[in-house]
Amino acid sequence: MAGKAPRNRRRTHSKITGVKFNRQDRSVRAHGPLPKRQTYQIHIENVVKSDFLNEWRTSEEFAWEASKGIPKTWKQITPSVLGQIIRPMLADQTIMRKKDTHNGQRVAFYKKSFIKKI
Repeated sequence: MAGKAPRNRRRTHSKITGVKFNRQDRSVRAHGPLPKRQTYQIHIENVVKSDFLNEWRTSEEFAWEASKGIPKTWKQITPSVLGQIIRPMLADQTIMRKKDTHNGQRVAFYKKSFIKKI
């Protein structure tokens, strides 16, 4: 079938007016919701900024609090995902972590660090 154009080409002009569509500029504003990973990170940072972590909290409590703003149709934040996302915060000492037993299981506890940065 030589000479035929592929059928799955993106529509660049309006069928009715023939005017060319403006492409979406992602640096200004992207249409639709943010990616899940980015949304999770924003909600976790909001929990860190709040007064929730002024005392030691388990990873499950921390994940539950961070999941409150996540849509119900998305997978909620689990303690393992929480640990992956807050690794940079642990490195720059925004959060402190300790491991201890809780209900017979070894669990991570998190608390806001009040160390002043110079």
